[in-house]
Amino acid sequence: MNEEKIAAVASVLSQWNPLGENARNIKDLDGYRVEAADIVFGLKVRGNSGKPERLVMEVLNQAFDLNLTPPELHRARTENLGNHGEGLGRAIRSPQPGSREGLRKSAQPLTFTLCASVPRTKNVDMLVSAEEEIQQVKMKRPHVVILGAGASFAAFPNGDKSGKKLPLMNNFIDILGVESLIKKTGLVFKSNNFEDIYSAIHENPMLSEIRAELEEIVYGYFSSMSLPDEPTLYDHLVLSLRHKDTIATFNWDPFLVQAIERNMGRFNPPMSLYLHGNVKMGACSSNHHMGINGTHCRQCGNEIKPSRLLYPVGEKNYHNDKFIAEQWRMIATELKKAFMVTIFGYGAPTSDASAISLFKTAWGSVDERNMEEFEVIDIRNEDDIRETWSPFIHSHHYSVEQNFYDSWIANHPRRTGEAYLNQFLEVKFIESNPLPRNANFQELWDWYDVLHGYE
Repeated sequence: MNEEKIAAVASVLSQWNPLGENARNIKDLDGYRVEAADIVFGLKVRGNSGKPERLVMEVLNQAFDLNLTPPELHRARTENLGNHGEGLGRAIRSPQPGSREGLRKSAQPLTFTLCASVPRTKNVDMLVSAEEEIQQVKMKRPHVVILGAGASFAAFPNGDKSGKKLPLMNNFIDILGVESLIKKTGLVFKSNNFEDIYSAIHENPMLSEIRAELEEIVYGYFSSMSLPDEPTLYDHLVLSLRHKDTIATFNWDPFLVQAIERNMGRFNPPMSLYLHGNVKMGACSSNHHMGINGTHCRQCGNEIKPSRLLYPVGEKNYHNDKFIAEQWRMIATELKKAFMVTIFGYGAPTSDASAISLFKTAWGSVDERNMEEFEVIDIRNEDDIRETWSPFIHSHHYSVEQNFYDSWIANHPRRTGEAYLNQFLEVKFIESNPLPRNANFQELWDWYDVLHGYE
């Protein structure tokens, strides 16, 4: 590690001196060199990617218990407090340890000064080009992707092949046109959210016939949906992962299955799991193998029967149904092995508390996953996302993107593991290799053939 850079950062920290007079009493402080080394190493690992000020913020929070937040840094930047030339002067002139709030305020401009004190120029010897990355196939552990309704909505904001809209919880009743059926219940619901409405109907045994009719309408609606003829986000997702990887979806829609079907003739697809059941997938009566409804089990020859959909009730049981229980057993196994997890469009609603608990049990302690990367693709506020997924995130080992095409998967297709190893373990800069999102199927397959040829 570059001693000159560590000394430069340590000098800035020493002039700021957040511990004040107490610094004299700490024998192993060594002029804040430990904290300086953490910052230099972290910025070296991240290169020019991500938000360097967030990494520095994390180091300062852990070292000095400051509880700085990204919005505070954003305000410091917009108010010109983050000017690199003035940041240290502002920090030193600000109130020191006698005032905790003063110390936090002084740390805001200092964060940008610390970023600027570590030049991160690209050295050719430290750069892994896109071509070099394509030729590398060394990661054996799975990349696990978990899909929620937001993923399908992001893929088809204007509807499926025929323009049929994808319902979300807050417009489910309107999109499916079941207002009159819901009125027959005679119930007053606390909201128009489908989760609240279905839960109330489910809890009332007198409404079992209405519930059955509602479930039949839901199943029929999703069963009739289909992918457009041209390549979609789902095709890009399936093609950008290898057979060792896993896509687990909470969605009932058939889009993931259809994307796998129309691409698997060219590539061996990733494992797919259906955590709440799916309108296209099921299993034989003996639960030997999962398959597409209407096909036959390759072990016993019996017909594949549709899986049961798991509806949004307050207390879901993931073990009563054999098909769903097996999906959860398999996702737990894959999460334990994963080097990276991408959460795409899944907000972890309160009705899925049991699901989050199962995920957490499989993932384990964040202290034991201190090198794994956690990525979230979501349009929500980053602070909300961080709060939702904090039990899974170790320090600064996470990223938040609002668009799938800014993700690890889309910028390092079929090589997310290699990109991860190069950046975080080899401590090298990495060049993106973005997928050709506007290509037709033949062009897309030809492009992916180059990557597949090295696998």
